[in-house]
Parts: sequence; C-alpha cells; structure tokens
Amino acid sequence: MPAFRSASRSERRILGLDNEDVLKVAAGNLNYLLGINPLEISYITGHGERRVTRTIHEIYNKDDLLEMPSGYMPGGPNNNGRYTFSAKAYNGSSIDWETNEQALNYNSPLTFLVAMLSQSNEATIQLEAEQAGLSGGVQVNTNHPGYTGSGFLDGFWNFGGTATFTINVPVSGKYNVTARYGNAASNPATVSLIVNGTKIKQTSLPLLANWDTWGNQTETVTLNAGVNTLAYKYDNGDTGIINLDHIRVSPAPIEAETATRLGFASVYNDSSASGGQAVEYLHVSGNGIQFNNVPAATSLTVSYASINSGTYSMYVNGVKTQTINFTGNGQWNGAYTSVTVPVNIPAGATLKFQCDAGDSGWNVDYIILQ
Repeated sequence: MPAFRSASRSERRILGLDNEDVLKVAAGNLNYLLGINPLEISYITGHGERRVTRTIHEIYNKDDLLEMPSGYMPGGPNNNGRYTFSAKAYNGSSIDWETNEQALNYNSPLTFLVAMLSQSNEATIQLEAEQAGLSGGVQVNTNHPGYTGSGFLDGFWNFGGTATFTINVPVSGKYNVTARYGNAASNPATVSLIVNGTKIKQTSLPLLANWDTWGNQTETVTLNAGVNTLAYKYDNGDTGIINLDHIRVSPAPIEAETATRLGFASVYNDSSASGGQAVEYLHVSGNGIQFNNVPAATSLTVSYASINSGTYSMYVNGVKTQTINFTGNGQWNGAYTSVTVPVNIPAGATLKFQCDAGDSGWNVDYIILQ
C-alpha cells in the first residue's frame, strides 16, 4: 500500500472523508473490486485467492509472465449484448480488450479510492493541547521540557479552567482518549471529562516524579460520527492543578473475550493480550466468535496470534461476506500481530468469525471497527 499525505480538515470535508454514507459507498465499491461480486473474483491483480492474473498490457504480455505485478485493474464486465447477466460478462483473455484491458482511466480512480479509504481510516489522531479552545485561566506555557508541539497547557489551578478539543471521527462508536499530562501536586490529580457538553466522569491522573515528567492516562468515550467536542475542566469535586500536553484519539478495541463464543472456543489468560485475555480453539470447524450490535465500519482490524498463515471466514448478519487472509506470527500466545481489511458493516449488525472448511486457525485478542 503506498503512503499518502494526511488530508487537511478542508480536504477531508471536500472529499467526503467524514461522511459515513460516502465511506460506506466507497468501501462497497472496493469490496466489489476485491471479490464481493457475482463472479467472486478480484479484479485487481495480486489481490485475492481467485483473481485476475493477466490483462491486456503490451509490455507484460510480451514477457509471457504467468501473472502480472500487483495493482492493475481491467475494465471488467462488459455486456455488449452478448450475455443475459451483465455482471458476469467478463472474459479474462489477454486479447479481449473490451473486458480485460487495463488503462489509466480505470486505474486512476482505483488509486483515488484506496487513498480515500486509507485517509478515512487513520487509526490515531493526535491533537496538541495548545490548539484547543482555552477558557477560565488555562494558558499555553513552555517552562517544562519534553512537551510535543509548541507548548503545553497550565493554569488548571483556576477553578473552571477548561481546555476544549474538537475531534472529527469517521464513524460513531467507542474511542480511547489518552491524555499526556503533568502532575506533581496530588495523588491522584482529578479533572472532569466533558463530551459534547455532558460531563461523563472524573478522570484520575496519577502523581508523577516532578513537573518535568509526563504521563499518560486513557479513558474510553463514545463519540458521534463527524464533529465532537471533548473538554478537560477543573470542576466541582476536582483537585485541578495539572499540565496538559496533548491527547491521542483512537478506536477502542472490542475484546474477543466479550464476544459470544461458538462451539467450544474458550478464553485463556495471557498478559501479552489486550485486557489480559484472548480466545482460542478457533481452528476447529464450526467454532468461532460473534459480536452483536456492532458499530458501522468500513475498516476491520483483527489482533491475533497463529503459528501458520491462512484464512478465516467472516459473516455479517448471518451472510458470509468475505474470507480474511492472514499471515502467521509463529506462535499461539505471548505476542500478537494484526491484519486490516476493508469491510462494509452497517450499524447494529451481527459480526461473526467462523472456521469454515478450508480455513486455518488463529487465536483472537481483539477487533477494531472504524
């Protein structure tokens, strides 16, 4: 996957990167190209088990390659009056220019589509505190080293002091918000966390060695698709007196151990797993895990461990939608890796991972939907 420059706020708005409906359509188009179509074939060379291997390309055809390099997309099905089912009117011949010629005007939109979904699925957003809306005596300072950006915030000794961040996320759901803070005053220091105008909790920030030391504290909050506000405020019952450097916002993982287990899949303890647990025995046919009432998503990340590489089946609302290809990390526990795939999951859906015939086994730590 090529690296793409991060889009600015205005670019995201113009391109529809914060519009959930636009992203669903985009993900659906890419899923079609990758094999969720009537022929169940990937129209992108190098991607998918059943895929296009050769298109009309003068250079590569002359080299008599069995398979072209990755990333080429032909024109695809072209009925031209010859077929009763247009979506199946594809001929993979290297001399059929009507359906199998790759061209710039096909592949340029493919590049844009992949770039668009890559931008929309940036997993972590870092927001510098000095860019937040400040009120009640909170101010920018630079008199302690180690901060990121151009400074940090102090002034939380003033009752009512508030820093308000504007957060833009592609889909609604639970997100982890990690504050990088300083605290050499109280054990712990406390401030109120306010999301979209509603106080949701008092967050506790453990005591650190001195004011030149920075720590991290994570809270899980629910955000709406689009623009949200999140504020740290010295409010009633708080100690205040903290410094604030930045916050990092990322989709909260959904732990596999919270899913409904199918067959005799079971939970095991592992200090290396997120939350200290993961799910095993997913290599047996019919075994699996099921997540209910999941948020809408165009991207799925699975954290797993497996000695071998292989595939695993995914179902949305009881219908098998795709097979996930994964690469083994050489062990069943103690360390985990991840795979990310485009998906098209509606809000409130049931998401199931099940071992079907031909699938391999993995142990699952958590999933992230965004």
